[in-house]
Amino acid sequence: RSNEGWCLLEELFQSLEREYRWPTSSPQISEAPTTADVEGTYRDNAGRTFRLAQSSGNFVLRFDGQDAIHLSPCSNGTLSAKTPQVRLRFESRSDGSRAMHLTQGGATFEAIRVPHRPT
Repeated sequence: RSNEGWCLLEELFQSLEREYRWPTSSPQISEAPTTADVEGTYRDNAGRTFRLAQSSGNFVLRFDGQDAIHLSPCSNGTLSAKTPQVRLRFESRSDGSRAMHLTQGGATFEAIRVPHRPT
């Protein structure tokens, strides 16, 4: 199974949403996320910790002792990986926190960025 069209598929669905005025599942962001906007530590409701950092011009996601996942900027402010097929979408919440939505295998998980505490 090929993951080469992951970004293209996302753009296709967004085009259909715009053309037919379908409600979108996420806020529309036109640019790739910046390091300051998304880099940090996130936690989900299950207690998993995700660490997102920039490395060599791309982003790297690490969590729960798994191998690092290398992500590239995609359309509409998302980050994606070819293998494993992962997509990250970000949003600012009304309480001022930053949320990361991780989609893999048809399931989406939300994790909230942990506030940075100076040492």
